[in-house]
Amino acid sequence: MDRTDRFNSLNKLSIEKRLLKVFRKTTILLSMTGVIACVAMGIVSYQYSYALKHYGFAQGDIGKAMIVIAEMRSETRAAIGYDDDTLIATAKNAHDLTAEQLDTYISALEDDMITDEGRATYQQIKDGVASYQQIEAQILELGTASDSAKRMQAQQMAGEQMDPVFQQVYADMTSLLDSSVTNGNAMEAKLNVF
Repeated sequence: MDRTDRFNSLNKLSIEKRLLKVFRKTTILLSMTGVIACVAMGIVSYQYSYALKHYGFAQGDIGKAMIVIAEMRSETRAAIGYDDDTLIATAKNAHDLTAEQLDTYISALEDDMITDEGRATYQQIKDGVASYQQIEAQILELGTASDSAKRMQAQQMAGEQMDPVFQQVYADMTSLLDSSVTNGNAMEAKLNVF
């Protein structure tokens, strides 16, 4: 049946039947449009949630880890640089609390690593932090002793061993943060198409 035939058959119907037929078609069309819109909104909502969790929150966790590891280094330097036992104990306690925070932030990052590049960088960070903490423990043991020669040895170790490992871990964290920002921006551009 071509278009003219359909129009003529509609004209042959009574006004009541024509209105009902047009109303049904309109209702069906609007219902299908509504279902399609709901599905599209669900997809977009899921993708925004995904992007927020894997890119937005990950950026915050990486940033917190970067701040905390810098605080740890500062507290280690304070502990090995002070002569007063009370100040040394305060710096060491602050260091220990910060180390716990770092472990929490590093663990939280693992779930947010969804790309191969991200997982590889995360593993480098995790290994680097473990190495950093081992070196730091040795430095704190030497540097918090009352023997000034051991303190000097700890300060030298901090410069020669701890700092290069810290710089590498911090660079890896920066790389992971940059990657997360780039991937998040790409996801945002993709979602803005909708």
